[in-house]
Amino acid sequence: MRNIFLLALLTIQIFAPPLLAAETTSDSATEVDQKNAIFPDQLAPHRQEIAGKLEALQKALKTTQGNGDSDQPPESINRQIAVLKQLDVLAAQRQAVQAAAEELAVRYREFKAELESVQASGPTEHKPYSFLLLDRLQDELGSKREHSNMMNAAVRAGADSLERSRQDRSEQAVTLRQASEAVDKNGDETESHRLQNGLKIAELEHQLMIETVALRQQESDNRELEQDIHATVLNVLIAKVEWIRQDVAFSREDLQDALVVVQKEESDLERKLESAQVNLEYAAQQWVQVRQKLDAAAAPNHELREEVEAKRVAHQWWQQQISILNQRLLRLQETRSAWNRRYKVITSLATPDELIAWSKDTSQFLDELDRERRLLVLRVDELRQEMISLNKNLQSQDDSTQRVAFWIRDQQSKLQLLIHNYDEGILNLEASRRLHGKLLNEIQGNVRSWSFSEWVDGLWHYVTQVWNKEITEDGGRSVTVGKIVVGIILLLIGFILSRKLSKIFGVRLRQNLGMDQSAVSALQTVSFYVLLVIATLMALRFVNVPLSMFTFMGGAIAIGVGLGSQSIVNNFISGLVLLAERPIKVGDLIQMDDLYGNVEHIGPRSTVIRTGENLEIIVPNSAFLENNVFNLTLGDSKLRTYVSVGVAYGTSTRELIRLLKRAAIEHGCVLKHPDPFVWFVEFGDNALTFQLHFWLQVRTVTERMRVESDIRLKVEQLLRDADIVIAFPQRDLHLDVEQPIPVRMLSVQSDPEPSPPLVKRRVA
Repeated sequence: MRNIFLLALLTIQIFAPPLLAAETTSDSATEVDQKNAIFPDQLAPHRQEIAGKLEALQKALKTTQGNGDSDQPPESINRQIAVLKQLDVLAAQRQAVQAAAEELAVRYREFKAELESVQASGPTEHKPYSFLLLDRLQDELGSKREHSNMMNAAVRAGADSLERSRQDRSEQAVTLRQASEAVDKNGDETESHRLQNGLKIAELEHQLMIETVALRQQESDNRELEQDIHATVLNVLIAKVEWIRQDVAFSREDLQDALVVVQKEESDLERKLESAQVNLEYAAQQWVQVRQKLDAAAAPNHELREEVEAKRVAHQWWQQQISILNQRLLRLQETRSAWNRRYKVITSLATPDELIAWSKDTSQFLDELDRERRLLVLRVDELRQEMISLNKNLQSQDDSTQRVAFWIRDQQSKLQLLIHNYDEGILNLEASRRLHGKLLNEIQGNVRSWSFSEWVDGLWHYVTQVWNKEITEDGGRSVTVGKIVVGIILLLIGFILSRKLSKIFGVRLRQNLGMDQSAVSALQTVSFYVLLVIATLMALRFVNVPLSMFTFMGGAIAIGVGLGSQSIVNNFISGLVLLAERPIKVGDLIQMDDLYGNVEHIGPRSTVIRTGENLEIIVPNSAFLENNVFNLTLGDSKLRTYVSVGVAYGTSTRELIRLLKRAAIEHGCVLKHPDPFVWFVEFGDNALTFQLHFWLQVRTVTERMRVESDIRLKVEQLLRDADIVIAFPQRDLHLDVEQPIPVRMLSVQSDPEPSPPLVKRRVA
């Protein structure tokens, strides 16, 4: 066990130093690379040295292949030649990178001096600065800012590549040390040449890794220098923009210059469009001819099919070219409009209404540009997929199908041109989007600086937009929110006026014509509906809403009535029937089931009945047509009623009848004609029952009940004076016993005990 522990400790002591060295080499890697790498000014002699070594190795390779007696085998020489060639390539790359570094240093000093000059004295352009200059600098500034992310990504990628190269160099250094140790420890002469060759290759590969690290370091330094230059250029642009913005003027001349550029581009596009249309006709003719040839061929070969496809692609290319040119021409109109709007916005000539409308239009146009750009990008991706398919098809062709390959290449060239056209369209979209984005930002900046009155104008603009928003149209006439609101207001006014005028009409009918209340109420209700219909038609006519648009609404209302509004419409129609037929009128005294009262009001849906208790009961109109209704005052206001009275048996019936008639005749509200009369109704259990019938001229339940009460009081007085007893319920008890009833006196203090019944009763 102790021997094993000592062996493990010895192993750790042997291998620990190289591992620690490997951990610490990363900190001093740059110093080691700088010591071993070739300096930039020594790259030219170094390449000459490499060329000499390559020449010697190539001679040695020929010698080895000739006699086979060389100490170095051919594979070792070939490997050394390959590594030396890589070293030569790296040296050439380092020379190019070094030259680029010198140019970058010069550029950095120039931009640094320009930045100091701009910060000190401003741009070199003359004042007042042109707005087009500011606009161009802002575009350039935006492009530089977008490019900053790519610059940062490139610097990070260079740093990662440098770190990987250093790791590879560290691994190669380990290989070199192992090869050197193998040579030092070798005692076998037969293995000496092989190990020496391996050491030479390891030394070359290690030098290759060192040169690679040096190249990656130079490239990383150049990227960082490019990043510094980019930041300096960005600062120069920012300083220029800030300086020019303080003294810039958007003049009419600037606007005209911008429009001249747009006009020139429009003329160029029109010429290209004319040429493209001619070429499209020619391509269409060629395509038709080739298709006819294909149709006429007895056995069409692959070459003819590819030719037809090539002509089709050519025709498609000219079609897409014309489409893109037309789209660019259309966008030029928007570009011209955008420049005019920018001029009015920046010079504060635009009204709040115009700013709001332009902001909405610009936002919508930007959305359209985004959608169009996505479509173009998708189309480019599709074309690239077609290019891949054509490449695979081309690779599958052999020497015997040269004409087929020719037409496939022709398709590829046309597709490449089509992709180029789409790319130009995307760039044009980006330029248009940038222009309209600046217009939108300028509008928003102008809005943020509005005064209170301008904010009020802007709010009024939105109100006007909502007011004039079209909801529907009919026959070329638009129905807007404003028309609907005005129509509703006019309907409300018409409703109020119709109610007031109908009431005035009813009052005049009563005063001038002396009509009764029921007829006046019916005519007043009908006149209200007529006036309301007239007011509705006038309101619709005033707001210019066609009546034909209510055709569909009428059908929808009919369906709704049929499904869920039957009772409402039923009551409404019943109300119209009651007003027209007048089976009941306002003021009539009616009785329906247990309901008894006067009609107060007949409405469109229900009728109000007032009872004798002064309770108002609302009854649906349909109930009067579906149930039996007693109208006590339908023909006239005469009403026959009666008062019941019961007298004791033995009373003189003739005298009683005379007194009852007298009570009715002496009351002033009882009509003399027809005469009151008395009916002997029945022999009751406790009394002889009589009914006094008489006629009244009444209109209300209260009046009837008051007269009936007076008659009862009079009857009671007359019967009391005549000593006639009004019967009341009574019972006679007859005791049928066979022996005397015992009576026992009990003390008050005694607690009576229950005793059996002593009395046997029988009720007769």
